[in-house]
Amino acid sequence: MIVFITTCSMVKKGKGDPIRQYKWDYKGIPELLRTRKKVLETMKSSLKRPVEGPDFGGNSSDGEYLRAFQRYGEGDFIRGLESSGADLKTWVDNNQLFFISALYGLVHSKEPIQNYDLELDDKISKVWKESNAITKTLGYYLNQLWNHQIKIDCIIDCCCNKKYSALIDWPKFGRYKVRHVVALGDSQPRQTRWASGYLAGEDPLIILKMVNDEQEKYQTANAVIRFSEELPEGEIEKGLPLVEVPAAFLKKNGVAVACLRDEQYASFMNFAKNHGWDKCIEFTKITAINKEIIKKLDGDGFKILIAHVDATHKHIDDAYDLKGQKLQDILPHSWQPFKVTHNSYSGLEFELDLKLRHQTEA
Repeated sequence: MIVFITTCSMVKKGKGDPIRQYKWDYKGIPELLRTRKKVLETMKSSLKRPVEGPDFGGNSSDGEYLRAFQRYGEGDFIRGLESSGADLKTWVDNNQLFFISALYGLVHSKEPIQNYDLELDDKISKVWKESNAITKTLGYYLNQLWNHQIKIDCIIDCCCNKKYSALIDWPKFGRYKVRHVVALGDSQPRQTRWASGYLAGEDPLIILKMVNDEQEKYQTANAVIRFSEELPEGEIEKGLPLVEVPAAFLKKNGVAVACLRDEQYASFMNFAKNHGWDKCIEFTKITAINKEIIKKLDGDGFKILIAHVDATHKHIDDAYDLKGQKLQDILPHSWQPFKVTHNSYSGLEFELDLKLRHQTEA
């Protein structure tokens, strides 16, 4: 059995069902419940402030609950996992996944939780570190697996964010093989978490091979990762802004999708519909890139170009016959281009998706 640990997600699925529809045993995690309640009490009253239900050691039954893997379904790890082709519910049933949350601390993927909005700042991090509740709770769950004679092959830290990973006292788990996901190159934390999720959907033998050889690498469309026995130092939790295009810009302007083959547009639009982009953005297909086409589109309010290429190393200039011109000479200054390969649109999730979701949910 491989145990995966990742972060919660900024964007969460709303609403849910009454707690009585779920069965969850909170008796073994009293320290976690006490710390959750302490953090909850620091939250200002808001529409996303949970009630004090059994998930906080309380008795209220007014809350709306979803299992954690559903609540955090828009997160990078889950997105990557689903992109690998894995059936989410089946995978969760057969694997051990935990989330680290500013409010909930450690959350088992099947635990029912309420909707909330809370950032893991220094003050909240201090509360969790002082209680050591996340470490204690992880130990409790791992002992439960051992008690059921389930062998733990390794623990994979997929947080890709030192602020979250540091909430666990890792030396306490020296009996297990603990590995931390490390990005190679300039991949951002969200891309690295997505790649971690994609890897989680692979054959476990591939993962165990990486566990036993830190030189082994795993590559997705937009990130290359490996495992490390040591928690990475440096600014792993920081990086350039992931979204360069304001959501308002997206909603006001159309997106031209350049395709080399017909099936590319159908594939892309399926991806766009899965993300709900088709409800907010006007898309149009083009098969060539030249000044005449771009000028007409610009007049119709289009400001974004998503261009398919045959391989990630290819430039848009080379993939399309631009008659000796450069793309920067054809596109007006106000346009923003993105390069994608067929069926590999993960990069767009990190550059467009987050702010668009906030815009559409606001």
